[in-house]
Amino acid sequence: MFGDEKYAFALVDIEDPRYLQEAAVMGRKLTRLNYEKQIIDLEWRRTYKSLLRAEQHERTLGEPTHMDERADKRREKRREEIKAQIADFKKHLLTLQEQKDMYESCVEDIWERCSAIKNSIRTENDLESLRKELSARVQLTYAPDDEFWTQKFNISAMKGRRPSRDWELAIMEG
Repeated sequence: MFGDEKYAFALVDIEDPRYLQEAAVMGRKLTRLNYEKQIIDLEWRRTYKSLLRAEQHERTLGEPTHMDERADKRREKRREEIKAQIADFKKHLLTLQEQKDMYESCVEDIWERCSAIKNSIRTENDLESLRKELSARVQLTYAPDDEFWTQKFNISAMKGRRPSRDWELAIMEG
């Protein structure tokens, strides 16, 4: 698994053998997504700079002078060309932004899955430590030579248990 650090990656450890294959696949996907996101970012910046240049060119084109009709027609024709370019740049920027958003959502999905895996592992570890703690308490309660350790556990042989499931109702009421 890899962690996003601008355009570099750092190893995130998931050592659980159940998730090892999935973590490797997600790491490769994350690497590929970040690589492609860099390409999209580069193209987006290049297009944005071209848009700014075209808008600046449109602003500095000047106004018609009405002295030279031929020059005014060329200026208006050039203004229409620039407006068409600006519209194309904006359309391309929107397409690139959609792609960037799509890549970002894929990266977020991967990170959410990583977080779910880590939470699941953390929960399992917490339950295991609780089991060990409670087992240690029982071992401290009963001596090693006590008959408790030689008896087989049988739920139906427990004393004090009601034959029906009334005990569940008693717990819920209490």
